[in-house]
Amino acid sequence: MGTCRNLLDEYEREECLAISKIDRNSRLNACDEQFKARNDVCGELGEGAYDPGISRRHFVPSFKSLYGNKYFPLKPGLLLTYRRVSPNGNESNLRSFFDVTNQQKVICGVTCSGVWTMTRTKEGELMQSALHWYAQDQEGNVWCFGETAQNFDQGLIVDVSGSWSAGEKGAVPGIAMYADPDTHTGKAFRLQFSLGKVENLARIVGMVDKLPLLRKNTKLPENVRGPYLHTQEFSPLNPASLARPIAKFYAPGVGLVLTVFPDGTQEALLKKEERLAVKN
Repeated sequence: MGTCRNLLDEYEREECLAISKIDRNSRLNACDEQFKARNDVCGELGEGAYDPGISRRHFVPSFKSLYGNKYFPLKPGLLLTYRRVSPNGNESNLRSFFDVTNQQKVICGVTCSGVWTMTRTKEGELMQSALHWYAQDQEGNVWCFGETAQNFDQGLIVDVSGSWSAGEKGAVPGIAMYADPDTHTGKAFRLQFSLGKVENLARIVGMVDKLPLLRKNTKLPENVRGPYLHTQEFSPLNPASLARPIAKFYAPGVGLVLTVFPDGTQEALLKKEERLAVKN
């Protein structure tokens, strides 16, 4: 509103103020909805502070020597490619990638391994990228310690929303995958936590022998087998997601093989590669 009042033209000033008031009311409504959603989350997780008690000695030094999480393997050189299909069966122009690198970074005293996730058009234009930092504890649980996210438009970075790092401004690591997820069925847990930036949670639904019906012309690689781990992901920053979460399915020894969005869009594994030339 201060920016609006600085405009000299009276018509432009009044129009700007009117738009600002609408935007302010919309944001206040969104704040109320997020507050209610956070209360729902606290009702499930409990009112206590979220402090997982991270200690360097509880984590393995590197995924190069140990990467044994059954449903979230992070072997350097692993590259997963995904194909997106709309509810009407039309193939999207986008491809998504999960690329495990050799990069390492120390966060909160813990040595983390870097994983690139990217979205490109089939012509190769980069739309989104994020470098995630994961570490595995001695029990086999994989933790997420942060990510550097970038969104692109015609080759230029337009924003870095979603970027966060554990230990900065109250951000705390979350569990990306339990070593024994079937023992946590029905329980919600935090995937990532940086208040107001990323407050993603997941819930273990259970094990299934078959995946939901795939869209036409969609077929998983032949080496992908069940039983599959079914999870749901949601966030109080998107209150509607509590009632309509994202469904994800993981295959043993592979990782994520299918994502089903609330509108019915599917993102299925197209190809799995294990490259000798690892990305740095």
